[in-house]
Amino acid sequence: MKLDDLAGYLLGTTHHSMLALMQRKLQERDMPLTSEQAKVLNLIHHHPGINQKSIAETLRKDKPGVTRLVEGLERSYLIIRKQDESDRRNRRLFLTDDGEKVRSQLDPIIKEIHDCLYDGISEKEIERFKKTVTLMRANINQALKGE
Repeated sequence: MKLDDLAGYLLGTTHHSMLALMQRKLQERDMPLTSEQAKVLNLIHHHPGINQKSIAETLRKDKPGVTRLVEGLERSYLIIRKQDESDRRNRRLFLTDDGEKVRSQLDPIIKEIHDCLYDGISEKEIERFKKTVTLMRANINQALKGE
């Protein structure tokens, strides 16, 4: 098979291009974040109190990588870790006021990237793409389970 016929290659290169565009947009606005940190901030915003394990699972990242991202955001005073009252070993993550401000500045960047990505593509094609990629991910997850 040719490289351009492989779903992994097409999805992977598209993902890397999106991350590069996100990084450029962050730098243009002098935002002190990497695209990976922006993902974590956005995830914590939408899931206040999420723990690092859940972040790792959601973003499909290894735990040490998530730990580095979280520590960097914490050093920048954008997030805070709070002890889970029901499980003292667990730490829950929340955005600080500064974190919320920075995170809100991501919305126009995300919209720009979204608009760029889907430019010239009909709503019907977008919905079909989402459905197809969701099915592909389910197929891969099923294969990983060995079923």
